[in-house]
Amino acid sequence: MSIPNIPNAYENVSNACEKRLAELYPAGVPSEIQERYEQELAMLKNSDSLDDFEIFRCLSEESKKCMAIIYTRGTVSGSILYYLLGNNSFDPLPAYYYCPKCGHYEEIHTRLFAIDLPVKTCPACGRTLTASGFGLPIESVWGNDGSNNVSFECVTSSDFHPFAKKVLKRLYPENEIVPWCMFTLPSDGMEMFPNTNPVGISQHGFAVIPTGYMLKDYPDLLTYQENGDPCLAGSGHELRNNRLKPIYLTNGEYAQNLLNLQKETGIYISEISPNHLKEITWGAMSQNGRIGTDISVLFQEFQPQTFTQMVSLMAAYHNSYLWDDGSIYWNRENFKKIISTPEFRKYPCYYREDFFDYLCEAGIKRSEAFEISEFIKFGRATMPKKKEIWDSFQIPTELRTIAEHYRYLFPRAHCIEFALQNARLAYYASVDSRAYSKIIYNK
Repeated sequence: MSIPNIPNAYENVSNACEKRLAELYPAGVPSEIQERYEQELAMLKNSDSLDDFEIFRCLSEESKKCMAIIYTRGTVSGSILYYLLGNNSFDPLPAYYYCPKCGHYEEIHTRLFAIDLPVKTCPACGRTLTASGFGLPIESVWGNDGSNNVSFECVTSSDFHPFAKKVLKRLYPENEIVPWCMFTLPSDGMEMFPNTNPVGISQHGFAVIPTGYMLKDYPDLLTYQENGDPCLAGSGHELRNNRLKPIYLTNGEYAQNLLNLQKETGIYISEISPNHLKEITWGAMSQNGRIGTDISVLFQEFQPQTFTQMVSLMAAYHNSYLWDDGSIYWNRENFKKIISTPEFRKYPCYYREDFFDYLCEAGIKRSEAFEISEFIKFGRATMPKKKEIWDSFQIPTELRTIAEHYRYLFPRAHCIEFALQNARLAYYASVDSRAYSKIIYNK
């Protein structure tokens, strides 16, 4: 009872990546980028995630045919393999300039994302350089030795589900592919023991059933969609415990809105370049109708001048903080207290990767810096039971003080993706406000 491995997955992934590398770097792939690519490829070959990358490659190729969008939550978008395979994915490398004519490469040591770098001409041939990179370390995806479990939690529009199922049937011709759904609870249904019944069920993706088994063999997970079609319901953990393979393809409001705007305006999502998005201001972002009141208020108060700063403020809202009274929650006033401290001004840590970067700059080995940043991201620096371990880390006192205020830190990749989706919405609003009002506000 097992899910078969996908034939030629490694060859398909590596061939697709190398083809994309040649497209992105026509004058030659810089050695620094080639090294990162080969490191990740070696990790992929020895990981349990090979089939997941091949599934993502095939889904991305299919999404290009119907001009749909797929993006992921979490850390996987920090992978250069994901970038090369994806549709509208972003470059995880450190910020750099590249000349597509002569191959000049120049890594920029900066806290800014490349989208915020000034326009620059090539010192060798005078052509305008391409700026790229969002500064995501390889460890954030793969860990120190490639042992991290890389999870593809993809988000797309419901229109794409029939195409996705066709792809999965091609990859698993001997296996049944069935809808995987989640029950929707009412707004007060997040209590520990809600007394209310689910108000609906929505598709969360697909499940691949082991060879020789069928949907009817899982009566404990079997349920029905609102149209009466059978499906499986349960968490990804429950599916895996039953030796099913969950394929995350959540219906996303951003993905659906972007798809509708693409159809309404005739502007392909893939045509919206970083140069378009770098013109999006905090005001345009906060008024796109989807960013959320709390983040909009943060923007209005701090008035971020760069995309880098906007992403940092989005991260600040998503993090969890531990205050002196022992409470854990998001609170703008207490966040302002933290960032006003001299410790934070010296080491402005908004995401888990900020701690990693500053620890490396302090002379700590990358492997140890990653272990410490992992310790901090789940709030272990605030836990009395972990105090002995926490005290054993030889780190700058200011970083220690900041870490002791965090109970959970979001990954940089997740916040960048969230910001890019909002920036694309704001771009559509700027070029066709009537179409935007029709799609977003139903006017």
